[in-house]
Amino acid sequence: MLSIDALSLQLPAGFEHRAQAIAHLVGRELASLSLPASLSLSLPRLVVPPLTVDPAAPDAQVAAHIAGAIRAELGRWT
Repeated sequence: MLSIDALSLQLPAGFEHRAQAIAHLVGRELASLSLPASLSLSLPRLVVPPLTVDPAAPDAQVAAHIAGAIRAELGRWT
């Protein structure tokens, strides 16, 4: 099970009106992660490198891209 105490996203200018929806969708994407039951890990902070996002991409695609980067970063710790 993945537990996130706080999620902070820095989205580019022009995404302000989309931020809440994107954050919600990122949470949904991360909730579907399959992690090994034996995994026990506590990270005080996980930083993902800046991503390039197409401003015309739908919120779900932007969220999937962000969640994928978070998954990849978590994979470095497992």
